[in-house]
Amino acid sequence: MSKKIVIQGIVSSGLAEAFDFTQLAWVKEQCLERLGFVPYPGTLNLKVEGEYLNAIKELREQEGIEIIPPTPDFCKAISYRTSIKEIDAAVVIPLVKDYPEDIIEIIAPIKLKEALSIKDGDRLMISIG
Repeated sequence: MSKKIVIQGIVSSGLAEAFDFTQLAWVKEQCLERLGFVPYPGTLNLKVEGEYLNAIKELREQEGIEIIPPTPDFCKAISYRTSIKEIDAAVVIPLVKDYPEDIIEIIAPIKLKEALSIKDGDRLMISIG
């Protein structure tokens, strides 16, 4: 990645679809191979507002690490390594039509909400790159 990107958002619950997705064998295998860890079931969602929306656009323009499905039944995703308080993690952007531009999803090998002692409504800042 060519430059550091900082994003701040509000921790929010998602649709619970990532729980099943992160536990698919091919997702776990690719995350281990490409990101260095097997993701904990689910993602930490951040709702991004204001000036940080531009940071998401910048991030999407950067070359990331692809997560490629074995069949067209699933979407491809682009991921970007990060760490949050020394916890290896990755921002994952599903490449699906109409995916919200103000949401980012973060995977890690552990449950981030517990490890960081955060809950829905809390603000979290991450740095990528």
